[in-house]
Amino acid sequence: MRQKIYALLLILFLPFFLPGLSAQHVNFQNSLTDQGIINSTIYHSLQDSQGYIWFATESGVLRFDGREFKHFSVDEGLSDNEVLKIYADSKNRIWFLTLSGKLSYYLNGRIFNAGNDDLVRKTSINSAFTSFYEDKQHNLWFAALDNIYLKISPANEVSRIDLGEKLHGRECFFYEDDKNGLMLVGRSGFYRIIDDKGVLVDYPYIFHKTKCYAYTPSGGLIFLAAEGIVSMQGSRQRLIIPKRYLPPDNQLSYLFLDKRNNLWVNTLGTGTYLFSNFFQKPTTYKHYLPGTIITGALHDNEDNLWFTTVGEGTYMLPANYLKVVSLTTAQGLSSNKIYSVTKDSDNNLWLGMDKGMINVIRSKGIEQLDANYQNYIYNRVNNLQEDKDRNMWCATDKGIVLFRKDKANKKVIIRSSVGYEYPTKVVSESIDREIYFVYSSGIQKINKENLKQEIYQSEPLPNFPKIRTFTQFLDEQGTLWFANVRGLHSYKNYQLTSFARSDSLLTHRITHITQMPDQTLVLATYGYGLIFFKDGKIIRQVTKKDGLPDNICRKVIINDNVIWVATNNGICRITYKNGKRKLDSFTVSDGIISNEINDIFVDAEKIYIATPRGLSILNTNIEKIISKPPMVQISQVSTNNEILNVNQKISLPHDNNRLFIRFVAITFQDPKNITYEYRLKGQKAGWIRTTNNFVDLSSLSTGDHIFEVKAKKINSGWSKAVNISFTVTPPYWQKWWFLSLLGICLIILIVGAVRYVTAFQYQQRFRKIETEQRLQKERERIARDLHDNVGSQLAYIINSLDDTPAANEVLTSSRTSHLREFTKQTINQLRETIWAIRQENISIGELVTRVQKLIWELTRYKTDFKHEIKVAGNQELKLSPVQALNLYRIVQEAINNIFNHSQADMVQITFNVNAPTSLDIIIADNGIGFDTQKTRLDSYGLLNMQERAKEIPAQFSILSSPGKGTRIKLKMDL
Repeated sequence: MRQKIYALLLILFLPFFLPGLSAQHVNFQNSLTDQGIINSTIYHSLQDSQGYIWFATESGVLRFDGREFKHFSVDEGLSDNEVLKIYADSKNRIWFLTLSGKLSYYLNGRIFNAGNDDLVRKTSINSAFTSFYEDKQHNLWFAALDNIYLKISPANEVSRIDLGEKLHGRECFFYEDDKNGLMLVGRSGFYRIIDDKGVLVDYPYIFHKTKCYAYTPSGGLIFLAAEGIVSMQGSRQRLIIPKRYLPPDNQLSYLFLDKRNNLWVNTLGTGTYLFSNFFQKPTTYKHYLPGTIITGALHDNEDNLWFTTVGEGTYMLPANYLKVVSLTTAQGLSSNKIYSVTKDSDNNLWLGMDKGMINVIRSKGIEQLDANYQNYIYNRVNNLQEDKDRNMWCATDKGIVLFRKDKANKKVIIRSSVGYEYPTKVVSESIDREIYFVYSSGIQKINKENLKQEIYQSEPLPNFPKIRTFTQFLDEQGTLWFANVRGLHSYKNYQLTSFARSDSLLTHRITHITQMPDQTLVLATYGYGLIFFKDGKIIRQVTKKDGLPDNICRKVIINDNVIWVATNNGICRITYKNGKRKLDSFTVSDGIISNEINDIFVDAEKIYIATPRGLSILNTNIEKIISKPPMVQISQVSTNNEILNVNQKISLPHDNNRLFIRFVAITFQDPKNITYEYRLKGQKAGWIRTTNNFVDLSSLSTGDHIFEVKAKKINSGWSKAVNISFTVTPPYWQKWWFLSLLGICLIILIVGAVRYVTAFQYQQRFRKIETEQRLQKERERIARDLHDNVGSQLAYIINSLDDTPAANEVLTSSRTSHLREFTKQTINQLRETIWAIRQENISIGELVTRVQKLIWELTRYKTDFKHEIKVAGNQELKLSPVQALNLYRIVQEAINNIFNHSQADMVQITFNVNAPTSLDIIIADNGIGFDTQKTRLDSYGLLNMQERAKEIPAQFSILSSPGKGTRIKLKMDL
């Protein structure tokens, strides 16, 4: 209550504070300029249960969510494009009453008409519908011209009532009380409806003027009678405002009682009249929107007031309209585009406008000063600064202009030392009264002595960089702080100090510099919020994450330890109390005329806000109102450019698992400052925050999903989450029948795998046994090899020793030599066996080398014996030790036979490697040969060779005939 009283005092005493204003002004927002409405003639409005506002126009209906208008016409199913009224019933059907007498209604995203709905088909009449009412039994009543009425029962039965000439006047409406039931009200009186007939009920006051009535929240009635405005509750009538206190009734068209019990009397051409606290018998009113034809009004669920008009679209009066005053051209300003604001020492308000104009609001009115000197169209007044001599300095896009206080604001043009016109931004006065100003290429100053001599010529600063500069600040110690494209610097005693290298934040664009009482500099930046700088370093940064409405900041003012920040998205008040920081943001949702703030000025009681749409004024101690969270709706769901019905179950195939969801937070208070959070319920990612009102979900997993979204306004908490469910169907290989089939196959595979593993283990055991058997055979073969070769030779040596003379006899030299040689051969054979069995594998080349060495040993004393070894193919192919040793022994046995029996003088051994299939070894001599038919081939040596070939395994053959030598052939698979 205290705040409301203070706000009312602000409105009431503003004309005394600024007497130059002809009338007080509240911030009506017009849809023609604010939202771009497509039709300027609007007959009626309605807010539905989801929060949308509907407008009835002469070219269809519009649905508004705060950001966008959606248009419905006959193309979308309306029965007629000229819609006069819009009403909602208890079943959430939105009815459209048309000029042609054809009804239609909207439900769950679809419009029903006579072409697609049996109920609507029964309601067609040839007269325009004018009013609607739902009684306590939920019957729907529609009134039309010519005293024709329709009734739709809860069971959708339609009946028609024609009262003929009983009711005078073409437009009537319904009223229901406990005593007389449902009544029709017209200019001829109240008629109770009994058995589809009208029975007149006598009342002291009767309805006087078409459409001038309104329902109260308690079910009562307010209407215009000949005696004035009457309140009716049940059957009791009471005159509230006598006719003498009303505006002329020849233009009265519509009564509206808002939720604060304020009565708005609307007119067809003279705007609207506000009677505050209607039931307290008000006798005075306030006049708004003069010259406007008003057709209806609405109080929405955010406490905003809407007025529909003919030719001017809609006007919205924000909920906090009593707390903020706005000044525009309607109050006498030369322009709504205000770029700078200040006050002079006489308490006059100076506004820097476009086109070089300045508006000075004085006690006697608004004075316009022209800071232009060559009629430039684009010439903003960027900064206003009063010096200690009470002169006003103006920084414009075309240079510096001075208005001298001692010469009745005589305009003086300051000539620059650079010799050309230049844009200027900030003007400051030093402690010794020298004027410094920022221009496009640095900072210049005007000497106080020159001013006394009326020399208006600026001069450059010594040792000062001539590059693009943004702003400046002169502290009490005479230090000039400034920011240019290279960052933050200070200038004192002609010395320049740069701080940009100390922190990268200081290299970004700084738009304004000021200082706190403790010498802390506060830097407003263009995109990085506020920076607090002290003792050569950054001590704090404040951004949107901390509560700033925007990171683009244009101006900072410090007033009694309260920091006011002008941003690109409203203003912010930073208050420090008990060591805690509190940030409050004020935007159009709080009644400010625009969120784009160019400049601010703060005095002891008020803050003046310069915007491109006018000036807003509010109290510095204004309390931030926490608004209700917005209502959130999922407005559209689509996939691959196909719009899906959100009221039906959504199912997506696995190969088309991308979903585009559009949602909207329905708010009419600063709808651009909405923050959303969304998630797929159950996923670990949690809530995702965004300022977009859509999301593109891709690569969705199969199964059931629930999408949730919530929203908050800049001055509200989070809304309740709304959701939509959808399913991504799995591919056939994830369906039950396929999984069942796959399970059966898996069982078969498991059984097969078990059997295979069992068989494999059995085979492994078999191979192990086989390996053990082969090892046993190998042991036997090695034993045999040692017995056949080394054993026999050792036996020979023993026998030879036994045949020697007695121990005291000396062995002959030849016998000793023979035994030495024989022993050496035995050792060589033992080494050959060891060579074979100690290696994992042996190359064919190594085998050939061994054979070559064997022949050299046997032929070193036979100079007339010739031998030749030929090798064809890859000698790097590997043989197992068993294969290599057997092959070597076969060749060895064959060569021994040649030397001992064939009488040959030449042997040829050929190795043919037919990789990767076989190895062929041919041993041929030119000896006497033998007849293979008559000679025994089962001698020990030949049998030994055959058995060795069989072990490898290899094919063994002997070709020979008398006088033609012998040819032994081995063929072994690799």
